[in-house]
Amino acid sequence: MDVNSPDQNINKTSKYIHDYWDKLIKPPSNTHKDVPISNPYISPSIKFNALFYWDTYFQNLGLMIDDRYNLAVKCVENFIDEINKLGFIPNFNGPGWLSNTRSQPAFFCAMIHDLYSVSGDNDLLRKFVDSLKKEYKYWTTPPKKYKFNLSRYYDTSFWSKLQPYSSIAESGWDITNRFRNVKKSLPIDLNCLLYLYERDIPRFLKIINNLEKNEEEKWAQARKERKKLINKYMWDKKRGFFYDYSVRLKRVEKSSSLAGFFPMWIRIITTERAEKCAKKAIEFLKPGGFVSTLDKKVKGFLKILKFMGLQWCYPIGWAPLQWIVNKALCNYNFHQLAAESALKWINMIARIFDEKEAIYEKYNVVNESIEDIQAHYEMHTGFGWTNAIFQALITRIIFGLEPKFPNQIQFCPRIPASWKGASFNLSLNNFPRLGLKLKINIETKDNSDKIDVEIETNKSISMELKILKNIKTKFKSIIINSKQKIDEFKIIKFESSIENNLIARSKNPILFKKGKNTISI
Repeated sequence: MDVNSPDQNINKTSKYIHDYWDKLIKPPSNTHKDVPISNPYISPSIKFNALFYWDTYFQNLGLMIDDRYNLAVKCVENFIDEINKLGFIPNFNGPGWLSNTRSQPAFFCAMIHDLYSVSGDNDLLRKFVDSLKKEYKYWTTPPKKYKFNLSRYYDTSFWSKLQPYSSIAESGWDITNRFRNVKKSLPIDLNCLLYLYERDIPRFLKIINNLEKNEEEKWAQARKERKKLINKYMWDKKRGFFYDYSVRLKRVEKSSSLAGFFPMWIRIITTERAEKCAKKAIEFLKPGGFVSTLDKKVKGFLKILKFMGLQWCYPIGWAPLQWIVNKALCNYNFHQLAAESALKWINMIARIFDEKEAIYEKYNVVNESIEDIQAHYEMHTGFGWTNAIFQALITRIIFGLEPKFPNQIQFCPRIPASWKGASFNLSLNNFPRLGLKLKINIETKDNSDKIDVEIETNKSISMELKILKNIKTKFKSIIINSKQKIDEFKIIKFESSIENNLIARSKNPILFKKGKNTISI
């Protein structure tokens, strides 16, 4: 990816990330003998040797953008080895006493969905579908399965019976004030992720002609029930937001966290509730991006753990959660808010990189620094998912190039006004496997914004176009190759107290022919 934005720090940071991936590749021999794997993989930092579960989902977003699709597949194939060995995907592939009893947020299905969306490779689905079923069973069988047929984080080790830290670690949020008693809570993020298994496993089976009718009905009922339960038990009408549910207290948890955006990320809520979530996003948005939780006070048993550092709390922001919230906002057409919040995070990362010549695991988004961050280990640089989300926010949120399941591309630019005059060159040989090259130029002409797009592909490609009002105020059509004029736009108006965007969307996906295609918007 080659970015030429008005901010040279952003351009420099993006190039550094593109070139840095090779330093994070580890051979399979580096992992612990208790959990052997077959393929090379990405570790978050040079100091780490382990393959981490949920890190891999976010790291893969960057690998695919930086033209390392094949490596992304290899990283995920290692989870087949782990499932065959343990029956589930561990937190990381370390010594048995650490890896045999706890997992991390269930992103395995989301990984397969994204890989297939950019490749259309049916063999990929055949390879993974049995492992997906096994992992789904792991999360939907007691003790993971808990109340109301919903699931929880639950470390099965003896150590976890003595103190709650290990089960909190399974959530990936180690340590956080989200939960008062994690083993007696139904986490909003985990149950949203399991909905994806219920949605996508039957999709995958149908694509490879292996879905039986009674099985399709079973999956449909499971996802319908989970969607209903999430909206029933985890929505707080008074606060207008989603929360983890405390089974012990028979109410939602008090702590407001970015986990509450997962229902919006997987698109299972009404537009009315999405509107309220977007309002909540503004509360979370700080100068450097979205803060993990709104609560500043530490109560109860968490005071005992405070010495370890509540790093998944205010005022800390993490890259994976920036992705979840920004993508959630885009899903419900809060495009301007997504673009502005993504830019806050991008600007902070680039500025600190210019000062420190390093990219970090986490940041203080309130004062836009790496200061005043307490954790139970030293601050890591590298850093896998921070690198990946930097690239993903530019490519998929700002420039709006989005793969759509099962095998299509959507182009919905959300270019900030401050980026007039920028250009963006992207070569995506596996996005999907078309040898796609995209070049975008943003120019100012006659006091109105203009976007020129060059799309070069080695075969015909279907792309859905969306044009936003805040980018192009006056539009009637687009012109392809200076000749072909397309006026078939369906005009959609979204009105809300957050934004009022006018979106022009093509009635049908536009077919780009083999070779170079030029679009003037």
